[in-house]
Amino acid sequence: PHLRPDRDLIALETMESMDSTLQIRESREFNKTVFGAWAFLEPGQTQDLTWEYTLPWRLTFDSTHKAPYRILLQNQPGVAPLPFTSTMVIPSSWRMDAPATDISRTKSEQGTRYTWQGVWEEDMIQESVLRQ
Repeated sequence: PHLRPDRDLIALETMESMDSTLQIRESREFNKTVFGAWAFLEPGQTQDLTWEYTLPWRLTFDSTHKAPYRILLQNQPGVAPLPFTSTMVIPSSWRMDAPATDISRTKSEQGTRYTWQGVWEEDMIQESVLRQ
């Protein structure tokens, strides 16, 4: 009854939207796109959370036909390590100079699919260079 929205938090969050099917919240905070979701589980249960995200901007290729791509993955402090999979699909005519991590590459109708699997233990940056 006496709760009021926090003005400082409202000033930091913009473009909030909620996926009505998956209940995934998307907003902008500190010039970053932020996703949030709740999963209510009974003890011993597990659940996979999956969603697709299309970049809100276009890659800019330089004169050598390269474009850097970087994604920052942040988790909340105190969260236990989680298995994590990240997939990027690029046009078949492009190529990725992948960093020295375990990335697999497969071809599909949609393009070339690069998949990284590992354990998300702390904040991490995935980066690569895309070539046309």
